[in-house]
Amino acid sequence: MTRPIRNPMPFPLPLRPIPAPRETVLSFLSRFAAVNAATMSDFSIDLGHQIRRFLDFDAAALDRLAEAAGLEPAMREGLVSWTGVPAGDVRMHYRGEIFVSRALRNPVMRGCPLCLREDARAKPDHPERAMAMAMRGDWLLRSVNLCCRHHHPLVPLWEAVRPAERFDSAARLRDLAPRIMAGAFDRPRSAPTAYDLWLDRRLETGADPTWLAGHGVYAATTICELLGAALLQHRLSGGDRGGRQEAEARATGFAVLSQGERAFRQALRDLARSSTGTQIAPRQAFGKLYDALDDYLTDADFDPFCTLLRDCIFETWPIAAGETVLGEALRARRLHSPTTAAKEAGVTPRLVEQIMTDAGALPAEDHRPRVLRTFDAARFAWLLAEIPSLVGPSEMQAAMGATEAQLRTLREDEILRPLTGHPKVKAPWRVADGLALISELGPWRRPFCLAIQAGKGSSPRSDAPACG
Repeated sequence: MTRPIRNPMPFPLPLRPIPAPRETVLSFLSRFAAVNAATMSDFSIDLGHQIRRFLDFDAAALDRLAEAAGLEPAMREGLVSWTGVPAGDVRMHYRGEIFVSRALRNPVMRGCPLCLREDARAKPDHPERAMAMAMRGDWLLRSVNLCCRHHHPLVPLWEAVRPAERFDSAARLRDLAPRIMAGAFDRPRSAPTAYDLWLDRRLETGADPTWLAGHGVYAATTICELLGAALLQHRLSGGDRGGRQEAEARATGFAVLSQGERAFRQALRDLARSSTGTQIAPRQAFGKLYDALDDYLTDADFDPFCTLLRDCIFETWPIAAGETVLGEALRARRLHSPTTAAKEAGVTPRLVEQIMTDAGALPAEDHRPRVLRTFDAARFAWLLAEIPSLVGPSEMQAAMGATEAQLRTLREDEILRPLTGHPKVKAPWRVADGLALISELGPWRRPFCLAIQAGKGSSPRSDAPACG
């Protein structure tokens, strides 16, 4: 049964707290209720609104809270800004930017025990220390690792699924206060990383001297963590991060992204080229980074990162024309691997690999998987087109009407060259080259071929073949 709403009391109330730096609306409401000896739910009704209206950040309810507490407009807006308010389906306004709700709302409430202990010690004569302990808005953000003021990691304080229970912080802290004061939640401190300082400054002031200034905080912190995790897995050559946590991944990713687009591109290339195995696909090489960007195709904040990853994939893998990668279809093939080229030419991958290596299209010393050994599809299209029509020495001799010795002499004197000199290619000759030579010689064809034969020390016979 819902408790009836009483006539509102005169405002502002005589017993009212002062908002702490970065405090949230619901933390302030809970402390306000505590100093007036009420639960947050009952106190909300005393203010003229059901608790759910405060949980939904109803404008009228927030106005009533500000009136009761005698808050200046800037103080009210500060509380709201550090809390995050709904902005459509699964989106929230937070610190002037848009975040997905799950980045700010979680059943596990975290905090810095040193901040809370400092709050309580600020009023040593206060009968209820929990009334002075304020929950900060930056503690809500999942991508925040630690308190930059005290260099203490954020730790779980309590967990509650129902928002009315989760956000009644004064009631929760009343039970936890003895343990907080005794240091039960204290953890080893660590100096804030460049990532921690960057995020704290950007949330506080909006200032950002890095390349990430042009990107939303949610997208930037998400990519920092995903890129960092991928880089750490690669460096540990097996993916076992041991005791490393998300904080290290974020710091690692930020170290790259803060340097700008060029550094990000290079990191992606390094990840792509470090792939191992026989059948490596982009999704395998980039892991959760690829999966996340594939999921965020409809979120414009992630478009720049998605474009850079897509570019890396197009310049690394032999993607076929028309194939879609991260929402975009490749118009024309850019790269071939020996496998894709062999399939197109109707020959074996080994033959393509041998010919392309000899032609300089593929590095001779490249031990990566065949799928990552690629060459420029447009530049070497002519060579690929010739491979199916190549013939061996006997077929070339027959087409030219030449002997084995004559063909060998033409090759040794570099008058006629095979398409490839690779010793393992058994069919290196283009018939068109032989026929072109015969045609160019015209009436000089027979004397020329007899001279070649005589030049090798043999006496030409009247019945010897003379190049056709």
